[in-house]
Amino acid sequence: MLRGITLLVILAGILLLAGCGAAQENAQNTAYESAQMSSGRSTGEEDAGSDDVSSTSYKARDNGTAFYGNEVIESKVIKNAELTLSVKDLPGTIKKIEEKARQAGGVVAESQVVAYKDNRHGGFVNVRIPGPKFYNFLNEVEKLGEVENKRTYTNDVTKEYIDLNSRIVNLERQEKRLREMLDGAQKVEDILKIEKELERVRGELENLKGELRYLQNKIDFSTIKINLKEIWPPKTQLATGWRDIGSRSLQAFLNNFNMLVRFTANSFVFVFGALPILLPLAAIAFIVWYLKYGKWRPPRDEE
Repeated sequence: MLRGITLLVILAGILLLAGCGAAQENAQNTAYESAQMSSGRSTGEEDAGSDDVSSTSYKARDNGTAFYGNEVIESKVIKNAELTLSVKDLPGTIKKIEEKARQAGGVVAESQVVAYKDNRHGGFVNVRIPGPKFYNFLNEVEKLGEVENKRTYTNDVTKEYIDLNSRIVNLERQEKRLREMLDGAQKVEDILKIEKELERVRGELENLKGELRYLQNKIDFSTIKINLKEIWPPKTQLATGWRDIGSRSLQAFLNNFNMLVRFTANSFVFVFGALPILLPLAAIAFIVWYLKYGKWRPPRDEE
């Protein structure tokens, strides 16, 4: 009798332990699946939520702010400009623009100067200027020449900026939940599944953070493209009276002397280089002359 009761107790204990293990496994699988479903729902809800924001929750204002739901936030605006100038000294103007850009805390993204055969120059400068100094810098550059064309335009990216921030926050929450699940997981299969999902979330999170940094850089630094044309022919003034007569006379003397030296040198080079041709021709000419005029002839008797 006692032996039978003991066997029943042992059997009940084994069944109880098996049931607890199955329940724990089911709980872990359910938690992992819930995390996956939550991740999918969050992504879908973000996409749907962004459409709602664009249609109802977001509204730009004229004073540099915007309504987002019931909150007033600062607008995120990218400023750009294109400018065409006619200048007298193009290389010098580019140096002035580069110096003004550095003084404003900006950078020169690209510049180029092209010299043509008729001594004219063409070129351009692309600069990136801090947003608050955008208009002041543009006004300073306009003073360097004659404005032929000017275009300024802005791009309001507040909605895109808010959407990126929201998606990053949601992914960071998912990453935190997955880490907590990974710490509590015991089965190798569950650990591998959670690590795979965690890797996906981290990759997407890094991509979104990169997009946000790029967008923030475009907001912080405005782009200004400056095309430059050199005025041709250049407007020069003739010297009058005796002003600079000494330097001008000396320059004229040096120019003529250099011309004479070059002519003499070029003539010597030409004659010396032509000797292999001139010497045989001279010899032939001498022989012909000698045969015709060089022989001695007796004088004729006068009748």
